[in-house]
Amino acid sequence: MATLTFDRDIKVMTVSLPDTSITCQEIYDQCRDYEDNQTNLDILTLVTGAGKDDLGGGESVGITITLINDWRLAFAARPGPTWVSCTVFGGNLVAVNAYSNNPVYPTAYTQVQIRQSTSPSAIETGVSGLTAEESAQLDGMFAAFLHRQLLQEGSVDNFIIYEADGVTPKYTVSVTDKDGNAITLEEGAPAERSSAV
Repeated sequence: MATLTFDRDIKVMTVSLPDTSITCQEIYDQCRDYEDNQTNLDILTLVTGAGKDDLGGGESVGITITLINDWRLAFAARPGPTWVSCTVFGGNLVAVNAYSNNPVYPTAYTQVQIRQSTSPSAIETGVSGLTAEESAQLDGMFAAFLHRQLLQEGSVDNFIIYEADGVTPKYTVSVTDKDGNAITLEEGAPAERSSAV
């Protein structure tokens, strides 16, 4: 079992030499032991944990631990020049901190891999991972493929993609060249493309 040492001044828990791996459960247990020590009762909580709910059939939800109050995990520095690969496994390690929520405190000649694990989970259907803007762009691409398009005279809002009825504008945009200059058509020379719906 890997052993952690705690530096409360810089809020770093370090996996001691010579260990190169630690499990999420070991981190959680040792953080709780450290917090329970009489001399540490004045410090804020280091970690929260969730998971291990019984799913039946011998399966359970994986553990997720979150380092909080700016605590981070480090592996003891190595002398180099060879880099040592270090691993956190057996669950999910995340952080909420002032360091872009990075749970790892960097040390010399160590490269830390956090092997996040997944467990049986609910999958929400009927939604996508797209942002509203990305969804609108995708919708516009399909509309452009399926429906009537018109590049008309003018330099502003001169490209129109229509709804399926071929009459109602769905999207109107200004067509520009690579430098951002408006592309205009000569008067009386519209370009149109229609598609069967």
